[in-house]
Amino acid sequence: MDFAPDGSRLALALGHAAGIVEPGSGALHGLPVNRYTEPRLVRFSRDGATLLVATIDKRVHVLDGADARPLALFEPGGMVTGAAFLPDNQRVLLGLWDGSLGIWDIAGQRLGGTQGHIYGEVQVAVSADGTRAVSAADDQTVRLWELPALRQVRLFVDERYGIKAAQSMMRGVAFGAGDATVLASAWLLYCGTLRPTLLQFDAAGGQILQRLPGALGCGAESLVVAARGRRAAFVNRDLPNRPAAYFDLETWRMLGTFGAAEDRRTSAVALSPDGLLLVSAAVPVNGAALPPIRFWDAPAGALIATVTPEVGRPWTVAFADGRREELGGRTPAPLFAAALAQLRARVPAQ
Repeated sequence: MDFAPDGSRLALALGHAAGIVEPGSGALHGLPVNRYTEPRLVRFSRDGATLLVATIDKRVHVLDGADARPLALFEPGGMVTGAAFLPDNQRVLLGLWDGSLGIWDIAGQRLGGTQGHIYGEVQVAVSADGTRAVSAADDQTVRLWELPALRQVRLFVDERYGIKAAQSMMRGVAFGAGDATVLASAWLLYCGTLRPTLLQFDAAGGQILQRLPGALGCGAESLVVAARGRRAAFVNRDLPNRPAAYFDLETWRMLGTFGAAEDRRTSAVALSPDGLLLVSAAVPVNGAALPPIRFWDAPAGALIATVTPEVGRPWTVAFADGRREELGGRTPAPLFAAALAQLRARVPAQ
């Protein structure tokens, strides 16, 4: 899942479909795909005009960021596991399943690349000015790169674990406030060892600044940063049902966790650009093809609504106050508009 930069649209990759939801208007734009092209990742460009959808058949679909209209299709040579647009919105840094990373334009031309990591899924982030990138992968390392040359300038080291950051697979990476820090989330296949869930490094010097201890040693995934680097969200694998976690990066403390009792576990999270609206997707249960999507008032820790996607049928929205609406009709209802307005009026964006 990924929010457009202005927060008006949310891109989803669910089951065998990818699409865009407009929380305010209730409009739904989708790209149906079959089981051979299951979407793995969605990412908006910085201006929101373009949406990138990477699928498990090693293809990248380039869509219109407003209505999900197909614009281009290319094959980067491997399955994409991480993506981040450069400031010109015409180039994108991709991390691949085999540990490599490279830069492509949105027409599909490869502009440069490097092996990057020894192996494993590569997650990537690009600095605000586009001169630096950071990557993290299953080889347990976090690396800083100079762009567009993709020259490695730093291998981040935690003195407690050496170059193997937390001695765990790294399944999320982002720049912090002002691009002064680098955040990485650790993911451990087998729980039981008390290792940090979240790491914070100084981007300039490379030293470790903060560690978030893991309660069970299971780690975190699906790391996203918002509110100009002040807030983060991730799937907390250290708690039962693996809820979505809402985290204050300034004070380095947990603000809350979000998950419904009936959810088996959370599979993905998204955070609006102002850090006020948190969205979580759960693993499908009871034979459902697609997971429920829950919208949360992050500062209050309250559920706003649950969207139930259905294949070939209208999606329904169940609000916390008991109302039910249909998502994506010809004349969409305002749906979340009132709830979002109240949320942002109560907690003004900074």
